[in-house]
Amino acid sequence: MKSFYLIKPYFSENRRLIIIGLLCLIAVDILQLFIPRIIKWAVDDLTTFQIDKTSLLFYALYITGIAVMTSITASFITFKHSPLLILTKSKPAT
Repeated sequence: MKSFYLIKPYFSENRRLIIIGLLCLIAVDILQLFIPRIIKWAVDDLTTFQIDKTSLLFYALYITGIAVMTSITASFITFKHSPLLILTKSKPAT
């Protein structure tokens, strides 16, 4: 409990950034759940022979689009609003 009181000022000072970071983490996790589902749809269509080249291309584009959105969101978390980066920043000596 003592360690919580040491970092409490950082949490209150950067509350908005921490919430944005957590929301981005949740968004990345949700986006990553869609890729296996799209692969399942593509495999199901392939096994029932109900797919053509354009449908297969659309599945690939869906996966690529989700991967791009995931990487953008993950880099946003890592480089812009990471709570860990905020907590480890050292204050300049005065």
